[in-house]
Amino acid sequence: MSKNILALNPTDIKIDISVEKNEEQVESWKRVFGVDERYKDLICKKNVL
Repeated sequence: MSKNILALNPTDIKIDISVEKNEEQVESWKRVFGVDERYKDLICKKNVL
């Protein structure tokens, strides 16, 4: 795991999304829209700054 924010990889990032009593819907949105992968890719882009 890298502590250098400019050298982050998707495997270094953990995204936790939760809504009480709606776990199934959250999992569906994550799967259908690729939320985890999309945000990890966005965070790891080299040209963000």
